[in-house]
Amino acid sequence: MAHDVFVSYSSRDKLTADAVVARLEAARLRCWIAPRDILPGMEWGEAIIDGIHRSRLMVLVFSSSANASPQIRREVERAVNKGLPIIPFRIENVFPSRSLEYFLSSPHWLDALTPPVEAHIQKLADSIKTLLARLDGDDTQAAPPTQPPPKRARVQVQKVIDTMLGRPPKVVDTGSVPGLAPAPHGRGRRITRPPAAATPRSLMIAVGVLLVIAILVFVLPRKAPAPAALAAAGSQPTVAAVPASVTTPQPTLPPMTGYDPSASSSAAAAASRAPAPPAAPKQSQRVAATYECRSGVKFSIDPDSAAVSMDGRNIGVAETYYHRAYPLRPGIHYAKLTLRGYRTETVKILVRPAAFDDNADIKLKLRPAS
Repeated sequence: MAHDVFVSYSSRDKLTADAVVARLEAARLRCWIAPRDILPGMEWGEAIIDGIHRSRLMVLVFSSSANASPQIRREVERAVNKGLPIIPFRIENVFPSRSLEYFLSSPHWLDALTPPVEAHIQKLADSIKTLLARLDGDDTQAAPPTQPPPKRARVQVQKVIDTMLGRPPKVVDTGSVPGLAPAPHGRGRRITRPPAAATPRSLMIAVGVLLVIAILVFVLPRKAPAPAALAAAGSQPTVAAVPASVTTPQPTLPPMTGYDPSASSSAAAAASRAPAPPAAPKQSQRVAATYECRSGVKFSIDPDSAAVSMDGRNIGVAETYYHRAYPLRPGIHYAKLTLRGYRTETVKILVRPAAFDDNADIKLKLRPAS
C-alpha cells in the first residue's frame, strides 16, 4: 500500500517522530516509519528503500543526532534520487553538515524550536496537505467550516452588550406580526422598558459576565478530544495526538548517556578509570562472542539503531560508536545489544595491554525475535 509521508529520524528523536506520525495520521495522512512498518524477516535496507519508493514526500526530523547519522544521509540521498519533496522539520538549532547541506539547501525549512511543539506539528500537517494537493494538480483547499455559536448564547452575549452600551431592548409587537394572535386581556403589545444608565459597578459585572460567556462559547467547543486509539501504530509505543488549541509543554527527550564526543581526552581518560565493576551476564543468557583490545571498542551492528549497555549502564545506540571508539579500562567487560523485535545479544570484551588490536570492532547481525 502506498504512503503519503516517509518519516526519517534518528533513534534519539523517537518521541518527537512518534508525535509527528500521530498528528499526521490523525489528519488522515498515511505515514511510513521504521521500525513499525518493516515486516518481520525483511532486510532493513530493502525495507527502507521500499518505503521511500512507495511514499510521496519525506519529512526529516532534523536534530544534532540526525545531522551526525550516516543512516539519515543515505535515506535523504535516496529520496532526492527518487525525486521526493523533502520537508526538514528542525527541532534543534543546528545547521546541516556539508553532506546534508548538498541535498537540503533548496527546500524550505520548518522550524519547531519554540514550545509548544504541537502547534508546529499541526503547521507541518497543514503544509503537507497543501503540498500534496499541489502535486495532485489541485491548488485550492477549502478552509474548514467554522461553526457559529449557539443562538441562545448569541442572545445572551447581545443582551450584555446592549446593557453595557445603554441600548434599549427590542420591542415585540404581537399584534403587527402576521400569523400571531394578539395576547389576551387586551395586552397586544409586550414592551420592555429600557434599562437605567449603567453604573461603574454594573459595568464591571457586565464585563465579567461577558468574558465568562465568551470563554464558554468560543473556547470550550473547539477543544476536540484526542483520537481514542491509533491502531495503525503497530506494536511500537506512540505519542497520543494533542489538539493544536491545547497548550502543553514540549516533550522532554531522554538525556544522552555514555560517551560524550565533545568531551576532552582527559575527561574520557577519567571516565575509563572510574571504578565500575563489570556486570557479568545471567547464567541463562549466553555470550555471542569474545573480543580483545587495549583501550576501547567500536560497534558495527545491523540494525545500527540497537541500544548498547556496557556493564549494565546504557551508553547510547550502536551507530554512535561506528566511527569512534568507546573507551574502556583494563579488565573484563560485557556489552549487551537490545532492539525491539530482535533477540538480545551479549558480547565479552577483554581489555589488556598485550592485546593485538587497539580498538575491538564488534560485528553482529541481530536475529529477529521468533
